[in-house]
Amino acid sequence: MTIFHGKYIENFNNYLQNFPENAVEKAINTIKLLLDPHAEISVNKKLVFKVEEIRSLIHDSFIPHIRFVFCNNGLFWNDLAQKRIDSFLSKFPDRAEFIHFNHESIIKILHRSKKVDTYLKLSSQILDEDMNFIRVLIGRISVQEIVELFWEYGDCLLQRNIRNYLRIHKNKVNTAISKTLLSNKSDNFYFYSNGITVRHEGYTSCGWNSHLIG
Repeated sequence: MTIFHGKYIENFNNYLQNFPENAVEKAINTIKLLLDPHAEISVNKKLVFKVEEIRSLIHDSFIPHIRFVFCNNGLFWNDLAQKRIDSFLSKFPDRAEFIHFNHESIIKILHRSKKVDTYLKLSSQILDEDMNFIRVLIGRISVQEIVELFWEYGDCLLQRNIRNYLRIHKNKVNTAISKTLLSNKSDNFYFYSNGITVRHEGYTSCGWNSHLIG
């Protein structure tokens, strides 16, 4: 279930304002009420039918995953609002996620169509074979190489990768991957993880036109 909550700053001199903390708090309280089908709730008459439909499903043990999208033409919510969100998520893990969307987010989406033309430097021995008329290369690559790719191309590397939307702090697998890379066991990352899959979309004069997809 996706809920959108919008705030608009009319005075562009105040565009550096954060998304209101009290609006985030109200959103959290709204989710708590939705997850409790027996709690009293007062909403706009136009929303009564939809709310009752959701709560009837919850009453029948169909627990939804709620995506709350905060939209504004300003900045991300402040640290106090984030602490409220973290506190809620610690009590209701995997039940909700909170997303901020603003004008910069729109620009990032528009830039995702940018093609990635680059070389990948594989190390050690490389397996090169054909499978069903598709050429497959398997090899090792330094994590530093991937870091530099992200510095240059950003999220457009992950256009087809679901992990781009899950992020690090909203998915247990992504969290474990991050901890391994930052721990004293980083040398074993090659064995702990399934690796990265690159879909090659044709050669260019600069190298491969590729996307990281796994």
